[in-house]
Amino acid sequence: MKISVIIPVHNGAQTLGTCLEALTASTYQAYECIVVNDGSTDGSGPLAATFPVRVLDLPGGPFGAPCARNRGAEAARGEILLFLDADVVVAPDTLARVAASLTGTTEAVFGSYDTTPEPGFLSQYKHLFHHFVHQSGRAQASTFWTGCGAIRRTTFFAIGGFDEGRRPWTCEDIELGYRLRAARHGITFNKDIQVRHLKRWTLRALIKSDVFDRGIPWTLLMLQRRAWPDHLNLRRAQQACAALVCALLVAAGCLTPLPQLVSLALWAGLFLVAAGSWSDERPHFRLDAWMGAGAAFLGGATAVAALWQQLPGLLCLPGVVVVGLLLDRAPAAPQWLPRNAIFNAMVVAFFIGLFEVPFLVSDRLGIVVSFGVGLIVMVNRRLYGLFMRHRGVGFASAIMPFHVLYYVYSVAAFVLGVGYYLWRFGPASFAPTHLDPRAAAPQTGSSPLLRQWVRQRE
Repeated sequence: MKISVIIPVHNGAQTLGTCLEALTASTYQAYECIVVNDGSTDGSGPLAATFPVRVLDLPGGPFGAPCARNRGAEAARGEILLFLDADVVVAPDTLARVAASLTGTTEAVFGSYDTTPEPGFLSQYKHLFHHFVHQSGRAQASTFWTGCGAIRRTTFFAIGGFDEGRRPWTCEDIELGYRLRAARHGITFNKDIQVRHLKRWTLRALIKSDVFDRGIPWTLLMLQRRAWPDHLNLRRAQQACAALVCALLVAAGCLTPLPQLVSLALWAGLFLVAAGSWSDERPHFRLDAWMGAGAAFLGGATAVAALWQQLPGLLCLPGVVVVGLLLDRAPAAPQWLPRNAIFNAMVVAFFIGLFEVPFLVSDRLGIVVSFGVGLIVMVNRRLYGLFMRHRGVGFASAIMPFHVLYYVYSVAAFVLGVGYYLWRFGPASFAPTHLDPRAAAPQTGSSPLLRQWVRQRE
């Protein structure tokens, strides 16, 4: 079977070359590659033209990934459409595994990111988290993923392609998966299809992606389709844990006097900014102007608040961050200092404050915090076990505040999504309705070629 690899790109020259180099090393030769240049201004199109691929330019863009993928599918000649992101690196046998997976009643297949370490702490966390979520999923999936996902060409057109009318909201791959399942097409998750992700995450990009590119759009999608799935990030245990963590945070806030609460918030924010900017490569702190100013403010405010309120446990973290920043400015790191010594010191300083300060405020607050930490570790013991196996105890420990943040903004994204849905469609929109599998992809959002193909099949 011939595979058409479709790669949409918008200003992705930094990773596109590596992506295409890996593709040309594939052991499966019955493929073509179509790079859809969606209005790039960084030379992505000319870069792609240096490889044995077809470059499809979309002048006047960017039009968004759903449009770019649909245009690539229209130009494809293969029986299988394999969608890849421009920052993904396939293994030599990825295409062969994709072709072998699309047998029998399986109409679509997707994989996951692998565990290849990237220099940044947040990138390692995000990629390993994604790897765990997908690898823990069921083989018979109920959604789809375009990071590395394939579908039969006839099925793709029959179902209406990607919905281009969802902008500015995303999740077009998940929405396509829901339509595939509604039409009773089989979707398989193949754990052996694993690709490397080259994206370098920052704290701002992480929150924006999880809230505005995934959380809110997925909430809207669930409300529109009257579906409450129990898979991937939305497993019932994770939903319950998110609600319970938020309830424990509210309880901790009610038990903490306002001055100490502000101090703890500043201290936690400092750790999130400092650890979130950490890289295994020098300079270790990758802070832009805004994040650097934020770290300076949080560090200074935390130190002042700790001295004023006599909370010595909060002083360790600002001190470690200052030392780390000074060492970053040195021409070379001291030979006697291990590479991740500052990072591990930040983690130790964080846990000193986490378990010391709440008990200084009140015994009840200390118990609530300890219970919350134990709850997170117990419910997510397999996830933390994965972190420990691949990155060590220090890394797994540093994940905890980011995991709590993940639960908090996931709940916030759900609330915002429900609020937006009520504002946009009104309470009457919650009335039961029956959807045709293709109704979720409005005709106005599809291309003329897709609509013509569907009419011919009908």
